Amino acid sequence: ISERDERRLHRSQRWENNKDKRVNQRSAYLTARGRPTHPSEEEVRKEAAEKEYRRMDESVEVALQLNLDPRKPGQALRGSFSLPHGNGKKFGVAVFTDNMELAKEALANGAVVAGGASLIEDIKNGHVSLTSFQRTLASPEMMSQLSSIARLLGPRGLMPNPKLNTIQPQDQLLETLEQQQSGISNYRTDKEGIVRIGIG
Repeated sequence: ISERDERRLHRSQRWENNKDKRVNQRSAYLTARGRPTHPSEEEVRKEAAEKEYRRMDESVEVALQLNLDPRKPGQALRGSFSLPHGNGKKFGVAVFTDNMELAKEALANGAVVAGGASLIEDIKNGHVSLTSFQRTLASPEMMSQLSSIARLLGPRGLMPNPKLNTIQPQDQLLETLEQQQSGISNYRTDKEGIVRIGIG
């Protein structure tokens, strides 16, 4: 038996020994803090009885070796696409627009924050945390104003980008907001020229 298989067997045995305790802990947590979409206590217990040990919620990822060198001009690949049923993740989205009525609609449709110059100032001054959202959307007229916080958004991959379809006309912002929240998948080549995409 290999060392890796031995470790897996050991973890599996430890899971079996502590299964009841861990299932009770998860059930209590979901009962106290779970959302309507989370598993019920019965579903948690049924899953534990029927399925083998898993350390975490598993994901499916595709890795594509495209023989690209992203250091060379024209070989950096970046974009986004949506899957029929999303990718299993939910994202908080910030919407930048100078149309206050549209900002109110975005908030009503689930945006974490929405606004124009005042939102940019709040981010700049630290009143809105950059960890409160994972995606951003902006209307084209906001891009010149966003340059003042580009050094904050850019390193975190939060700067709106036409390649990711995150710069949209005002009449398409709400539709794009729904897509971004449902887990639209972004991809880009890594330094080895490989594209890794989570699909579920």
